[in-house]
Amino acid sequence: MHDAAGVYLVLSVINALFTCCAVLRFQNLWHFTPVVFFASWLSNELAIYPLVGQLVASLYFIGHGVLETGQGRIAFALSLFCVAGYGFALRQSHAAKHVYNSILNSLGSSTPAATPIRPGDWLLPFAMKRPGVKRIRDTAYGDAGHRNHLDIYLPDPLPEAPCPVLLQIHGGAWIIGNKAHQGLPLMYHMAARGWICIAPNYQLSPKVRFPEHLIDAKRVIAWIQEHGASYGADPNFIAVTGGSAGAHLASLVALTPNQPELQPGFEEVDTSVHTCIPVYGLYDFLNRKQVWKDRRIPEFLARFVMQCQPEEDPELWDLASPITLAQRDAPPFFVIHGTHDTLLFVENARHFIEELRGNKNNRVIYAELPGAEHGFDVFHSLRTAHTVRAISRFLDSTYATARKHASE
Repeated sequence: MHDAAGVYLVLSVINALFTCCAVLRFQNLWHFTPVVFFASWLSNELAIYPLVGQLVASLYFIGHGVLETGQGRIAFALSLFCVAGYGFALRQSHAAKHVYNSILNSLGSSTPAATPIRPGDWLLPFAMKRPGVKRIRDTAYGDAGHRNHLDIYLPDPLPEAPCPVLLQIHGGAWIIGNKAHQGLPLMYHMAARGWICIAPNYQLSPKVRFPEHLIDAKRVIAWIQEHGASYGADPNFIAVTGGSAGAHLASLVALTPNQPELQPGFEEVDTSVHTCIPVYGLYDFLNRKQVWKDRRIPEFLARFVMQCQPEEDPELWDLASPITLAQRDAPPFFVIHGTHDTLLFVENARHFIEELRGNKNNRVIYAELPGAEHGFDVFHSLRTAHTVRAISRFLDSTYATARKHASE
C-alpha cells in the first residue's frame, strides 16, 4: 500500500507542476524559458488528456487503499488541484469562441456564421488529413534547393471557378522550421472549403541574413502570380498568414508591397496581398517599449538573424520591425495573440495594434486569447478549432468584400 501511495504521490506532483504551467503566466524565466514553454504549451492545449489520466490514476490508486496513508491523502489533494486546473484550462480554451464571436459579429452581415465543431476536430490532435483535400509536395519556386520548395493544398475535386489563395509562412525563430509542420489544421480546413493553400520553406539564418527570408516570401507570391492559375488559384486574391517568425514575415509582406529592393530579379511583379492574419508574432526587433527585460532576444537577432548591431544598420533594423511600418496604408489585418505567451509576450502585439490603428485607413481587428500559449495552433485542440473557424470566417468575409468591389 505504501509503495502504491508513493507512486501516486510522485505522479500527482509531476502532474501538478504541469497544471501550474497550464494555468499560470510566466515571464522572464531566463534559461528555464524553453522548458516552461514546452510544459505550458502541451499541458494547455492537450489538457483533456492529463485531466482524464489523473482521474483514472486516482480511481485506480484509491481502489488500492492509498487514502489510508498520509502520502495517499496528499496525492489525492494534488489530484483535485490538477482536475480543477485542467478544467480551468479547458474553459479558457473554449472562451476563445466568445472572443472571436464578439469581434467577428461586429463586422456585419458579410461575415458568415461559424461552422460547428465536432469532437473529431480537436480530440485527435495529430490527425491532420481531411477528406476532400489534395496535397502536392515540394514544388520549386526558387533556386535555393529544398529551402525554396513549397507545398500546395487544393480542394479535391477542384471547383470550376478559380480559388482564392492563402499563403502560410512557417515559424521557427528564422533559424528552424519546415512547411510541413505548421498551419496544417488551418490549411486543411480552408482547402476543404475551396481555397488554395500554399506553404513554402524559406532560407534560414544563420546561412542567410534578413531580409533574405522576406525576399523568399515575396518570391512565393511571384510564383503564385505566374503559376497559380495552373493549379486552380486566383492570383487576384492572396491572403497571408503565419505564426511566430511566420507572423513577422507575413506582416512585413503585407506592409512592404512592391518595394523593388525586396524583389531582386522580379521587381515588376505585384507582390501586394489582400489581407494578413499574423498569429503570436514578433513586431519590434528593437524592443522599443521594453517588453522584454533582458537582452536575450535582441542579442539573438543581432547574432543570427540580422548579423549586425542596430547601430551598424539602423534602417535595416527598422525594416525588420513591422511596428515601424504600421502607419502605412495596409490591407485588413486580423492579429491574434495569447495572454500567456511565454516566448513573445502579449504586450508586443498590443503595441503593434496601437500603431496599426494609428492610420485611420487601416482596417484592424485583434483577438487576445485568454490563457493561450505560443504555438497553440500547431496541432488540433479546442482552441485551435475555434481559431481555425474564426480565421475562416474572416477570410471568407474579406474575399466576398473584395469580389464585390471588383464587380462594381
